[in-house]
Amino acid sequence: MNTLAAILWKDIINELRTKEIVLSMAAFSIVLVVIFNFSLVINNDNIGYLVPSLLWISIIFVGTLGLSRTFAIEKENSAITGILLSPIDRSMLYLSKVISNLIYILITQFLLLFLFVVLFNININGEVGLLIIVMILGAIGFSTLGTLFSTMAINTKLRELLLPVILFPVIIPVIINAVRATSIIFNGGGYAEISPYLKILICFDIIFLVTSALVYEFVVEES
Repeated sequence: MNTLAAILWKDIINELRTKEIVLSMAAFSIVLVVIFNFSLVINNDNIGYLVPSLLWISIIFVGTLGLSRTFAIEKENSAITGILLSPIDRSMLYLSKVISNLIYILITQFLLLFLFVVLFNININGEVGLLIIVMILGAIGFSTLGTLFSTMAINTKLRELLLPVILFPVIIPVIINAVRATSIIFNGGGYAEISPYLKILICFDIIFLVTSALVYEFVVEES
């Protein structure tokens, strides 16, 4: 746990100094929502079905932008070699990166949600808690797999292009269930309607997290 805390603290301090990942993700989020606002006709008839898809599409693209920078600082300064030579548990290295990526994704998620609510006049006052749970579960699944695959692509010249290609097909179950649950909430549904999707999200999050932690040692040694 000390290893996890040390690496996580290092990542947070680096981000607070540079603000590279959060600012780029926030800027991309604003651009996407503004484009959607001016290019699409969204009204009361389609808002409950169209906006959830747009919201999660935005989360995927913006989140991938942040995930591609998972080991960017360590790679540029050759610090990754020192980390791999140190006698630390590789699963702790993985979990620290998952948590840091999760923090960035959650910040971007709630920024995107705020922008969508304001620009498209969405009323979710009654089910804010359920929506937050859905978004957190979706972000966990996204960050667990994204961290694993971003490590796989660390030594490729086109890692920013390769990451979406290998990540998106695998993350589809999480995104589909997150979109369906979000759509039900936007259409006034409650816990009874979204509980099957929540259970699927929880199962996938656990499977992805455990499996990725177990194989991460082999992935990071080959990267």
